[in-house]
Amino acid sequence: MLEILPLIVSGFALLAAVFALPGFTLVRWAIVIMALGAGQIYLAFAALGLMLLAENKWQLQLSQSRGAIFATALIILFILGLTVLSPTTFRTYSEGAQLVLYAAVFVLLLSYLSSGTRIMTLLLACVVGAVAVAALAYLTVFLGWQSPPFIFVGRGSNEGSVFLALLGVVPASILFVRTRNPVYLAAAIVLTLVQFTATSRGSVAVSGLAIVASIYFITNVVAVRIAMIVAGGYIFASNLNLLLGIYEAQLNFSARERLVLIEHGWSLFQERFWTGWGWGSTSVLAASAPTINANYPHFHNAYVQFLVELGVTGLVMLVGFVIYCMKGVVSVSFSRRNSSAQALIVISTLAILVASIFDAMLFGADRAVQILFLLALIVRTVDLLSANRNLLKDQRLNLSRNKADQSVASFSSSSST
Repeated sequence: MLEILPLIVSGFALLAAVFALPGFTLVRWAIVIMALGAGQIYLAFAALGLMLLAENKWQLQLSQSRGAIFATALIILFILGLTVLSPTTFRTYSEGAQLVLYAAVFVLLLSYLSSGTRIMTLLLACVVGAVAVAALAYLTVFLGWQSPPFIFVGRGSNEGSVFLALLGVVPASILFVRTRNPVYLAAAIVLTLVQFTATSRGSVAVSGLAIVASIYFITNVVAVRIAMIVAGGYIFASNLNLLLGIYEAQLNFSARERLVLIEHGWSLFQERFWTGWGWGSTSVLAASAPTINANYPHFHNAYVQFLVELGVTGLVMLVGFVIYCMKGVVSVSFSRRNSSAQALIVISTLAILVASIFDAMLFGADRAVQILFLLALIVRTVDLLSANRNLLKDQRLNLSRNKADQSVASFSSSSST
């Protein structure tokens, strides 16, 4: 039964995507997102594509995201070009095809997220879908089909926990800032506890960071925010030795194996510094690492994977992504308005950057789609904020022009008198 459950979940997702019933958009999205965390991933990915096509009504609305579309196309071309110059295998071609599909889904997500209402719908659906994944996991434990830390349906402990962190805790934290409803904070905490049960330290760190950041954005008073940052920095510095001790205590077998993988990846990056080893080469290269008992299919680190596969060009892309995100973060961090938009950009950015340290977020559709969701939310929120700022500027300009016209008319009237 445990093997059939992912197929059942994905089957419901396909039906939900195809039958666009009026008034059930949130439910349909929640089912599709649940499938992305507990379903057969290829069927779930197909359901996501059908859902996006149905919701977009086979049309693209990208007037505010042309820069992101151009950057995406340019990145895809660079990656495929570098891959041609590198050793290729069948895995290389299959990963290249998946990369094109990821780009298509990203464009469809940008098109769907054309308004703040749709952003809210998707965030709420993520929370509901993630809670459903967690509930299904505990149901299997209750029925005796599984036992901790292996509790997720269709996913390993790390994969399921990362899903709950990125598409569960992060949206719940953003909605907590947006609505001030403690139910979302409670949902974020419960989902974090589920990850703790699965002993996924990296995702727990991501979730904890998202929850702390949401509390930061609850207030719009700049002085209070600055005080929170200073206090947090002081607490961190004061307890640095304690944190280092905890880190060393957590260096178990798995953690040490990951360190070996990172060192191996870094040496591979130095061997082919300029072009890398080609997109999709990770599964072969990571397996050659001098680990103890297992052959790993990836480096457990998205940054290392990017550097190994793409060389210095991958490094440039990573720096460009960080600069783009940090620019968005800086532009909204100390604003008195749009605290929910600020929270979305900052929390999503932090989640991507931190999760990529602990997991191979670009390896496999189940993790890559989570990055696509958060990236699309970031880009569209930045676009909507920019559009609102331009609208306010136009309104102020028109208001000043009207006042000037009234002054001229008043002056002309008094002169004629």
